[in-house]
Amino acid sequence: MSQPTRLTLWTCAAMDVPVEFKRVDAGKGEHRTPEFLAMNPNARFPVLVEGDFVVFESNAICKYIINRTGRATPLYPSDVRVRAHVDSWLDWKHGSLRSGCAGIVRRRVMKHLMKDYSQHSMALNFKEIPEEREARELMEALSVVDAALRKTKAFLVQDTTVPTLADMAVFEEVEQLRMLPSTEPPPFGSDIKSKFPAVHDWLARVRTAWPKAEDIHKDLNTAIANLEKGRAAGKSKF
Repeated sequence: MSQPTRLTLWTCAAMDVPVEFKRVDAGKGEHRTPEFLAMNPNARFPVLVEGDFVVFESNAICKYIINRTGRATPLYPSDVRVRAHVDSWLDWKHGSLRSGCAGIVRRRVMKHLMKDYSQHSMALNFKEIPEEREARELMEALSVVDAALRKTKAFLVQDTTVPTLADMAVFEEVEQLRMLPSTEPPPFGSDIKSKFPAVHDWLARVRTAWPKAEDIHKDLNTAIANLEKGRAAGKSKF
């Protein structure tokens, strides 16, 4: 259910890199154990471990995986200027999009699904960050993506006609909004088409561009289906 983790696994699948995936249960505080903190003192996931080599932060992990293969890939093109555009979106996603997307979904949905989120960073965010700020940041970020896609038409990086790591990273954040009610527009619903049609169409293109992502999004899609079913039956208030 972690957006950065899905991005990392998606990159591995796209590059045909085998990986042993070990789940970390934030509800049980497994990300705060001495063993995990030795790998990432920030108590965040994902973390990549390869022998005695350890690296955290999803963007760094994805770039390492791609560079490690030594193979050319449209995910992260070799042209330095195209890479600069990809890197811009990767950095922007963490600084501008993630706080709104993850914040609203955690506040409106995840806190109701987790039995105990006291060990999760969201517990402090709920107290320290107003929902109004998260909503504003989300709408501003979606506006930026929508405007960019109106210029590039297909994908985020102007010099590419196929999705790159930038598209995948931004996609993972926006895709989680599907956990919100489909009958409402953003920031508190997932009816993106009503306000951001270019983003809506782009999401569909990215979903079909990398078919290997289906298994990686299985948990998310199951959660979305269950949430929608509960709402339709009047059993869910969130």
